[in-house]
Amino acid sequence: MGWAVSRIRGLAVELGRRDAAWLLGVLPFGWAGGLFGATSLGLSLPAIAVPLAILGTGGGALFGIVLVSMSRTRHADAALERATPSAEWEARYPRRWRHVALVVAFGLLAVGVVQFVARSLLGLDTGWGFYYLFYFWVPLVVPANPRTFRVTTAGLVVERPLQRGFRPWSAFTGYELTDDALVIRSAAWWRPAHRCDTADIEDRDSVVAALNECLPRR
Repeated sequence: MGWAVSRIRGLAVELGRRDAAWLLGVLPFGWAGGLFGATSLGLSLPAIAVPLAILGTGGGALFGIVLVSMSRTRHADAALERATPSAEWEARYPRRWRHVALVVAFGLLAVGVVQFVARSLLGLDTGWGFYYLFYFWVPLVVPANPRTFRVTTAGLVVERPLQRGFRPWSAFTGYELTDDALVIRSAAWWRPAHRCDTADIEDRDSVVAALNECLPRR
């Protein structure tokens, strides 16, 4: 799949345009599902099955995420060839969101590591496969990192480390501004809103003026 994305002309751009691209990072969890299902059915598995399934899941998911990031960036670059930027800012998630996400993330990490060590290294039967919680702490630390937003004539650009995302203005319904947060609402119910800590936005007036040209204020 990686070879096809890098070699076939236009495939990366088309893949980056679609929400289903994230399946590349989700499908490797089939390893975890198979192991969990076998354990639930009481099947006897060799001791090496757990670490191999964890490595297969983690490695496959990481590779899938890299492919998705590359495709998103290629799609953004293609969509922005003739676009004109009007405002740019850098911001993290609002403070309350960051604190909750970090507490949950490190809680999941601790539970996952403890059970993995107990089962794989100490040979203790700890029941359910809580060691798979180890994978879910990574996306939960994302809110602590800043993202770069750019308002353009074509749509909204959101840049993260190793990825540049793009959505046309038709993909949003409007924006809200409070003392604590700037929220840009997505039109699709399954896409989360973009939330920014207003304390991180240096020139709030220019950002609001640029958004007013593209979206209604709610």
